[in-house]
Parts: sequence; structure tokens; C-alpha cells
Amino acid sequence: MLLGKKRMTYRANGLVPVALDIDWQTLCPTKEEISAKITSRTKAIVFAYPYGKRYQIDHLAKYCKSFDLKIIEDASEAFSGV
Repeated sequence: MLLGKKRMTYRANGLVPVALDIDWQTLCPTKEEISAKITSRTKAIVFAYPYGKRYQIDHLAKYCKSFDLKIIEDASEAFSGV
């Protein structure tokens, strides 16, 4: 349900969310998955932190910056915040 509300918020602001598959070991998307979804219209990537866990995205942040993408960290679903 929360994902649906977030998608409506993104669309209301002219953004089109695209879902990525995750690696079950790290619970983060892989570089290959990110690369496959990047288009000329891609401006940012949102990393959500559900279940109270902050994922290690430092290596992905450097990778995304090589594409000049903004990183948005969404901790709204984390139990205790980040």
C-alpha cells in the first residue's frame, strides 16, 4: 500500500518510478540492474530502507555519480530511522 502512495506522489511531481530487482545477499540492486534501467530521462535513483535496515550503498552511490544521477535515500519505512 505504501508503495502505491509513493508512486502517486512521484507521478504527481512529473516523475516516473521504475522498479529494480535486488540482490538477495545485499538487498540492494546490482550495478548491472541499474545500468539496464538507466535511460536518457533518468535523473535520480531512490534507495528505500524498509525493515529498519540501512543498506550499504556507498559503492552504488559512486557508480550512480558516474552517470551524473542524484541519490535519494528514503528512510520513511524504516522502523527506527537511519
